[in-house]
Amino acid sequence: MWTTSDLKFLSVLKLKLNKTITPTYLNRLVGVSIKTPSDFITAASGTDVSLCLQKEIKIGEIPQSDVIYAKLLSCWTSNLKELMTKIGPGRKLTSVVNTYIGRYPLMAVIYGIAGNKTVDLPYPLNQDIFLAVKEAKTFANLIESLKKKGREDLKPVIEILQNYRDYEISEVDPYDFMLKARETFWSMVADEVRKAGGGEALTRCMNRVRKVIPLIHEVRKAELAEHDISKALQFFDPKEQEILKATAEDYGRLESFLIFGEFFRCLNEIHLSPLGIETLLQYLILKDWETFFVTHIIYALSMGYSPEYLKQSLERWLWLYELTSK
Repeated sequence: MWTTSDLKFLSVLKLKLNKTITPTYLNRLVGVSIKTPSDFITAASGTDVSLCLQKEIKIGEIPQSDVIYAKLLSCWTSNLKELMTKIGPGRKLTSVVNTYIGRYPLMAVIYGIAGNKTVDLPYPLNQDIFLAVKEAKTFANLIESLKKKGREDLKPVIEILQNYRDYEISEVDPYDFMLKARETFWSMVADEVRKAGGGEALTRCMNRVRKVIPLIHEVRKAELAEHDISKALQFFDPKEQEILKATAEDYGRLESFLIFGEFFRCLNEIHLSPLGIETLLQYLILKDWETFFVTHIIYALSMGYSPEYLKQSLERWLWLYELTSK
């Protein structure tokens, strides 16, 4: 099934997993005294993200969280694209990669449609996409603008936008668009995974992520409005209900689950899989989480948050990962 180039590409990613900050890696950090970004970079030495931080973050500065996120995101996605160019894996693997990382320009489109013009984008590398949304009055115009860029990671975005081709951008409800776009996006990822030969566990996992997107927003709305979340819970599977009930009393833990809980469940279900499409999804999911997590930590340390705050954050993520693995 896999070509020599496919296997080489997957083998490199398997090795790179050892240089990625994973939820279990946090055990190494909990007992370390970390007071500054430099301390964190030192504690995480040997990881790719540590090298990226050394290169991209100037010590002493207090960068905005969106800038940190964008730089970390650019580091690993650029490296991944370079690997694909160098090794040349087949269409099935490259299609999964390009579909998955299409979520980042999709977020730029979502921000643009929401009219979020007063803050910087969390993804400055997609600033051109954000500006294209601002300049286009219709979805048809936006689609043509994105097509001209010729980027592989824009293909899933364009496919999603085709559903709105006959509308003006101002006619679409931003919140409704966000939910439908995200659900459609994860359906596309699940489909690409299936076509690439993903096993039953991985396909089931991706479909679960797709189905839970609108439910997560219902839980978040109920929690923010201080409503009982039990009505929203009935639509989740038993495992999800168990985790949500365990996190409901702690907003920080609840938010952690809503953002990455399903992905942690995926990781726990596929981490022992042999070399294959599961290896690629492990890498993509972990880099996704690592970027989010490290951004939060570096920003908090830059702002002078206490070591105790950092320790609590590390322990919260560890707790959630262990809870999803039971």
